[in-house]
Amino acid sequence: MHSQNNEIEIIQSAQQGDLEAFNRLIVQYQDLIFRIAMRMMMDENLAGDAVQDACLLAFNKLAAFRNGSFRNWLARIVVNVCYDEIRRQRRHPVQPLEQIGQNDEELESPYWLADYSNNPEKQCEVRELQAVIQSCLESISPSHRAVIILIDMEEYSYEEASDILEVPIGTIKSRVARARTQMMGALQTLSDVLPTRYYVKMPAF
Repeated sequence: MHSQNNEIEIIQSAQQGDLEAFNRLIVQYQDLIFRIAMRMMMDENLAGDAVQDACLLAFNKLAAFRNGSFRNWLARIVVNVCYDEIRRQRRHPVQPLEQIGQNDEELESPYWLADYSNNPEKQCEVRELQAVIQSCLESISPSHRAVIILIDMEEYSYEEASDILEVPIGTIKSRVARARTQMMGALQTLSDVLPTRYYVKMPAF
């Protein structure tokens, strides 16, 4: 992983037209931006296209990058590319769920963050759970999906998510609370396809 000082030097080289330097930056963050795109688009091919478009856009806009976090800047570009593609599709419009918990309370330790992937015996259950989570993500609006992906799945801070999505921190917190409630509601709706062990841990409203 690049040190901060080294990354600044690489960015400066890339801004001067060094394509190899730009490619080094992309390689550093390609897994991150693909995960974001995949969870936003719900389709591997569309995610790949979004990543390619985001990389091209990042290269064209690189001269305008000034300090800050390149990681966050790149994440912002890929999220915006996904937003644009979702708007263009219009084939399966997403209707956000409006049910929320009491007082818009934020759910602590979101259930979908449970990680049993290191236990071989639970691999099948993990795959099943991931498929259900993807289905739940698809059921909520793109703006709420984005905060769940950034904060709960990629572990960005509220401040970083605010920077990436270019909305106030208060809006981020509100979206996170609503999105988590929507995700839990969707998980309960799909509880019949969840492994029993996951289902019994789900909170009741």
